[in-house]
Amino acid sequence: MLVLTEWPEFRQLGQMDWKQVRGCVALPIGVDGRNCLDAAALRAEGFEYDRMGEASPVPDGIKI
Repeated sequence: MLVLTEWPEFRQLGQMDWKQVRGCVALPIGVDGRNCLDAAALRAEGFEYDRMGEASPVPDGIKI
């Protein structure tokens, strides 16, 4: 799932039933380019979730 716009229709996605959405997707991965979704709610339902501008963990073995 990618969110790449902040149009009002997509900002309302923050109020989704993420448990129901999780049951409909094969890979629970989300990338939020506009920081309009509730990261804690998505992660609580098992989504791997990244927001643009938010620090992500660096995998082991990779040096920055």
